[in-house]
Amino acid sequence: PHALIGHSLGELVAATLADVWTLDDALHITCLRAESRHEELADVLSRMRLNAPRIRFASGETGDWITAEQATSASYWAERCRTDVGADTTGLLRDEPETMLLEIAPGAAAVLGEQPIGRIVVSSTSPVRHDAVAIREALARLWVNGAPVRWSALHEHRKPRRVPLPTYAFDTK
Repeated sequence: PHALIGHSLGELVAATLADVWTLDDALHITCLRAESRHEELADVLSRMRLNAPRIRFASGETGDWITAEQATSASYWAERCRTDVGADTTGLLRDEPETMLLEIAPGAAAVLGEQPIGRIVVSSTSPVRHDAVAIREALARLWVNGAPVRWSALHEHRKPRRVPLPTYAFDTK
């Protein structure tokens, strides 16, 4: 991705995907946040290695792209985990009409809001389809519209099984 926008927990996910912290750190932060252990969370964040983001993402505090100073500030994250209210960040991508948007949350219209006509907005969740099917369909829509998709990454943790097939259509036993 070229940019990430997340609200509340989604901002923590964006920071994780942007390599501000490790996945293990993100899980620790999320657990402490869920249990409202704010003092302990602030202490953990102050000892954690925080990196400048490799992918730009929205700051729920300012409504603009997060700065390296914010992303590496333990106090910024302690406050973001303490308050669920955030600035509106949906307008950040309006100035980039060629951008395809992938929504990874239920209710794409509510999160992304009104988008310019012709903008490709793909939701990866569906109330009527299994999540794995919806994600594959979303990836397919992105790929059909010109987005590069590493299909091998989708299956890298699966072990394929060999299925013997006849070499000739009428070859039967």
